[in-house]
Amino acid sequence: MLTFDNSDSFEEVYVSWYLEALKTNGFIDEVVYHPSPIVLFPAVSIQYNLHSPKRDKVRNFNLIHDKTYTMDFVVTWKSGLGMFHIPIDEEYMKNASFNSNPRNIPFFSHLTNGKFISYIDVKGTGSPHGNKSDMIFSIIQKIVYDKFHIFINKVVPQKLFSETFSPDRYFFTDKSTKPRKINFPTRTLHEFIGTASNIVVHDKDYKNSDKSQWGENLSDNSHVPIIDTGRSPGGKKEKGRTDVIEFI
Repeated sequence: MLTFDNSDSFEEVYVSWYLEALKTNGFIDEVVYHPSPIVLFPAVSIQYNLHSPKRDKVRNFNLIHDKTYTMDFVVTWKSGLGMFHIPIDEEYMKNASFNSNPRNIPFFSHLTNGKFISYIDVKGTGSPHGNKSDMIFSIIQKIVYDKFHIFINKVVPQKLFSETFSPDRYFFTDKSTKPRKINFPTRTLHEFIGTASNIVVHDKDYKNSDKSQWGENLSDNSHVPIIDTGRSPGGKKEKGRTDVIEFI
């Protein structure tokens, strides 16, 4: 379980509470925190001959260091298609009927190997005019989508909670059981489910279930790379993993 001691920020913990609530209620199959990094740009090194009285020696120097990126969460969905996530799929967008802008649905997902997967980067509330972290992420988000066809969902906890639901733990302060002062309207998960049922209007062939005929007919983006979670088949984090991304 993610805690304030083993995470990078309070916001990541808040989002983990949110995802855990969805997992407990059967919407999420698996959540991975900080998978292995993606190499956005490899290092560039140059060889040169170092003169020696006996024989020249080949040496290298780094011209440019590599640039990697580590997302915060990888979520594998079990259900909630059209309520909590929608696939980046033109066929889905053309055939589903929306009551509002699809971007109002919390997460975009990719259908890969028969599973809906969302990739998440957590950000703080920050300045209304943006901050350095947001500007850097905006560039990285574009690079990742262009190079790997992966969309990274930017998640600001307070914005996500105000638009959907607040996890039960968030109603109490971080280090005590005192009620938290929250400056936005709050709903429980079950209250949100009641209001979200009409976000997407489906016909009878693909209503409600990821396992329906509609789910089977979505284009399976097998070209989308699977992020290496750095875990062994048994689920434990492996030390010294060097493989970054697996293409299938």
